[in-house]
Amino acid sequence: MTDKPTPTDAERLAWMADGWTQGREKLYAQHVLETGGVGDVDDLRTFIDKQMAAQKDTP
Repeated sequence: MTDKPTPTDAERLAWMADGWTQGREKLYAQHVLETGGVGDVDDLRTFIDKQMAAQKDTP
């Protein structure tokens, strides 16, 4: 397994904005609830990083 570069905040924002109305807001809310988060910037970063990494692994 190779280490993936961590996305920048600008990349995260662009990714989130692109899909916010396509269901990502619900996935984010679920992520916050499942992780016991509070919906802050750290929660947003971990959610986006996890989702972006999963997309890159999908052919």
